[in-house]
Amino acid sequence: EFKHGPNTILGKNTVFGVKSVRNFTRNFNDVLANVDEIAERRGISRADTRKINKALVDYIFWGTIPFNLSLEADKLFKNTITQNDFFSTLYRHYPLIYVTGPDKRDVNLTISQINTHKIRGADTYVIAEENEQLHNNASENPHKGKYYGWNYVILPKTGDSLLTCFSASVVLQLLALKMSVRKMKKLDKLNVKDHGVHPDVPKNVSKSITVD
Repeated sequence: EFKHGPNTILGKNTVFGVKSVRNFTRNFNDVLANVDEIAERRGISRADTRKINKALVDYIFWGTIPFNLSLEADKLFKNTITQNDFFSTLYRHYPLIYVTGPDKRDVNLTISQINTHKIRGADTYVIAEENEQLHNNASENPHKGKYYGWNYVILPKTGDSLLTCFSASVVLQLLALKMSVRKMKKLDKLNVKDHGVHPDVPKNVSKSITVD
């Protein structure tokens, strides 16, 4: 169970993928369209509207406030930055993987950790031998009516915590392989050059992802 890091401390996923960037871009485009509509309605010139759009980009990424806007344009700019949370669409539920043995003590500890992180917005993915209590806890949505992702990968029954390490490692290796291939295909589709994602020859990693 990976619980030590900025994601779980802050309760937010700070690693932004393609979907997060897409959501941010779509939201920002909607903001700009709204600015154009209001500016036209208020009789603000196209030149001033372009200045507002540029000022929004500078404000979002640099925190700078423009000094060259007309009175009406400045009012629209300030209303826009007050009424919009530009980065909220970047954040998505983040997945946490829990691997546990069949011992009651381990299961109870895992359930406790699942409850801790579910309320912070984490999706739950359990790799363990079949356990009804653990399954029910992982599947329960902490935020009724909202999206919650979960899955339970059932390992072969051994009744031995040590043997669970070996069976779980196969699941984790296959997961790593599929994630690597999926990410590689996505980056290739986006024409990202030299991204270095490949299951056999990963960039900046000492070993490849192997499944024996």
